[in-house]
Amino acid sequence: MSDTKTTTIRFSEHVYHALEKTSDLTGLPINSLVVESCIEYLQHHYPEFWRGSRPEAQSLRDSIREQVMRAMLDNDVRNPGGSSHDS
Repeated sequence: MSDTKTTTIRFSEHVYHALEKTSDLTGLPINSLVVESCIEYLQHHYPEFWRGSRPEAQSLRDSIREQVMRAMLDNDVRNPGGSSHDS
């Protein structure tokens, strides 16, 4: 995707190992697992934002979900039934 930005997140060895195992079990890329976890955090800790009707919040929520779904679908096409640790 040409419209993406790169970031680096450092995980402890224990957390990264858990993400690898989860990726193996689900077939989802680690990046998608992390983004979904961020979404879950926002839903739990900022429900007024997540359920709010402000147009900018709704646009952001839709954009995040669209990006995650696209990444999951891309992974399914590239790696059906497998994990994607380096994504």
